[in-house]
Amino acid sequence: MKKLVLLIAAGCVSMALAAEAPASYKKCVTCHGADGKKTSFGNDVIAGLAKATIVEDLKGYRAKTLNRHGKANLMNPNAANLTDEQIEELATYISGLPK
Repeated sequence: MKKLVLLIAAGCVSMALAAEAPASYKKCVTCHGADGKKTSFGNDVIAGLAKATIVEDLKGYRAKTLNRHGKANLMNPNAANLTDEQIEELATYISGLPK
């Protein structure tokens, strides 16, 4: 019974986080998870990263000048159409996620 309660609670937290996320974060959820902690595909946890790092990385992927962990082929298309405003919004949101 405790496991079921924990699963339901975790699902509710994930939904709440996704509901508060900027619209542009929906692209991120598949690989990074609603909480920014999903590590499938060899992803790093992005939750709680420094805002400046997130901004720098997203701008690097957008400009095709960054290839962290060989992820450019996945990240470049996702960052390609982000505006500076969306990058700032994403960085604020992701840096505020609990580690």
